[in-house]
Amino acid sequence: MKVQEIKLQYNDKMTVQDAPKITQSEEAVEVFRKYMKDDLMYREVVYAMLLNRNNRVKGIFKLSEGGIHASVVDVKLLMAVALKTLASGIILAHNHPSGNCLASEQDLKTTKSLKRACEFMDITFLDHIIITDNEYKTIET
Repeated sequence: MKVQEIKLQYNDKMTVQDAPKITQSEEAVEVFRKYMKDDLMYREVVYAMLLNRNNRVKGIFKLSEGGIHASVVDVKLLMAVALKTLASGIILAHNHPSGNCLASEQDLKTTKSLKRACEFMDITFLDHIIITDNEYKTIET
């Protein structure tokens, strides 16, 4: 009998000391902007920053690419990536191409769902940030 092989791969490419340490939202936004720059004003994208116990960045994962006003966040997929990388913390960020930093009802629901999933997996959900071309806002729930 044959079955599909499942392979998830995570490669360390830098030492822990070389990884940026995130101590505030502004530092996370600076990192996220580098990854979002091509999509920031055109379509919604969602990224997750995975951190170690000392809040040093283990990696950035593009979770979703959407349309001009929406993107899907798959909680199971994010948890799979976090577990594979042995992340201790997660910061989620997505953009609003409209330039409006206000959280939608769906943004708030997503944040609550991710907080619950992280809590269950003993992963600290640190922040959910909405980024536009010239500002950002953290989602508080």
